[in-house]
Amino acid sequence: MKRVFISILTICAVAMTLLSTYSCDDELNSTYSNANPVRCHFLVVQYQELFNVVGNYGQYATIKPLANTITMSCAASKNTYNLDATQKYFDFGLGGLIVGTNYDGDYRAYDLACPNCNRKDTRLTISNDGFATCPDNKCHIKYNLNYDGIITSVPDECRHSKPRALLRYRVVYDGMNLSIYN
Repeated sequence: MKRVFISILTICAVAMTLLSTYSCDDELNSTYSNANPVRCHFLVVQYQELFNVVGNYGQYATIKPLANTITMSCAASKNTYNLDATQKYFDFGLGGLIVGTNYDGDYRAYDLACPNCNRKDTRLTISNDGFATCPDNKCHIKYNLNYDGIITSVPDECRHSKPRALLRYRVVYDGMNLSIYN
């Protein structure tokens, strides 16, 4: 009986160790979102809006897909581009993308949809000072794009009891090509 009890304790200890290891890995990977599929690549010099923001700290552009086009906008310009044959298969998250460079020079990409309202049509508005705000009149949460999309203010009338930070995606920029993915 003692052996069986010790065996059960050993199995439990091993299981708890494995679970805690998995939990740590899960926390490390939770920086980036897998909630919505994202996979796109752009040659930066072809898009004035992306060219403007990857070289300027604290600047951000939005990418909004619509049928066979995307609209890109930043503080300096706004243009609509036709998607080529390859780009038609790109994924742009739930509401589109916010792309830019934070004050430390790190490239960032976030979902353009409010993570708390979680609707494709509730797209954040971006200000020139690196903040994004939900336009929904019962949410109006404000996020800081330069600090990993953290929440900077939640109005008293907000309907969300435990608001979430922005959904963040991985970004790779090699000086010419910008890739955004889960």
